[in-house]
Amino acid sequence: TVTGGSPPPPAEAVRHGHPTQSNGSDSGPYRTLYGAVWSTSVGGQPSGTSTADSAYSSVSLPLHTDMTYHATPPGLQLFNMASPAPDGSGASTYLDGFAAAHRLRDADPAAFATLRHVVFGYRSVDTATGWHLEAAGPVLSVDPFDEKTLTGVRHNDLDRLPPRPPASVRDVDGWYAEVERALAAWDAVLEEPGRRLTLSLREGDCTVVHNHRVMHGRESFSLQGEGEARSIIGCYTGVDELRSRWRVCFTKRSRGGGG
Repeated sequence: TVTGGSPPPPAEAVRHGHPTQSNGSDSGPYRTLYGAVWSTSVGGQPSGTSTADSAYSSVSLPLHTDMTYHATPPGLQLFNMASPAPDGSGASTYLDGFAAAHRLRDADPAAFATLRHVVFGYRSVDTATGWHLEAAGPVLSVDPFDEKTLTGVRHNDLDRLPPRPPASVRDVDGWYAEVERALAAWDAVLEEPGRRLTLSLREGDCTVVHNHRVMHGRESFSLQGEGEARSIIGCYTGVDELRSRWRVCFTKRSRGGGG
């Protein structure tokens, strides 16, 4: 979802990416190692903060979901384009992970099964703020009552740790070979032409991304003049709150109560 016309953020947040305070309610933004509401800009990452975080640089970001190192990654992300790159570079990229997973299941059922069952570890270390986060989960999750229904995608090459085979595996080399093959098949699907959506966000544009389903990334960008910046302000919140609101509104409408 993309909306426009967001109010301008504080100038300090545009110039320097850093965690900021939130004035949200208890059902508002989650507090993470980046703060409740955070901003990113080139050079705005203090020394010692989250390892392998390229969001604070100008290089391209591969497609990924966020907070893979949380036991339960946040369901929704809000990105507010506070200051786009003046030359228009740094377009945002998005990909429907569920559509990609369905494609993989049809084209390579064995690879799909591997990414559904193999548990990968994910890690983020931030010595500046005192966080060391680790979590584990499969790349693809399905509904335990309906295996045809996907429930989540957990994908971030920058945070993922090498997989470890279960103790019951006898052919360890063969196990690793199948995991590597499955990941290659998954990457091939993600690279298929026409699968990505590319958007050049304008100042004030806000995107809402379903982090359990949609991957996001960024093309590289350049800043030429002194004082130029590309800055995004964002936060995370739960998908449960959104689904609760949907159910409440649906119940009111079905009873003729409007809302």
